Amino acid sequence: MDQPEQVQPHAGARRTDAAQIKRDAAELAKLAGEIPPAVEQANKGILSKDLNDRLKRIEKLSKQLRRELYE
Repeated sequence: MDQPEQVQPHAGARRTDAAQIKRDAAELAKLAGEIPPAVEQANKGILSKDLNDRLKRIEKLSKQLRRELYE
């Protein structure tokens, strides 16, 4: 079974709030799970009015998590 690559934060990494990271990751997962049905509806000609907002939130959360974990 493949193991995920493990990386160590660099020495200058600021202290991260593990609870906040966990909440952000859970929100990101929830939002990501909502996208496939919304895309399926869009393919049928029914575009959700908040799909763009969800996608922007996903982008913001992913950038925030990357920054917290790797910078």
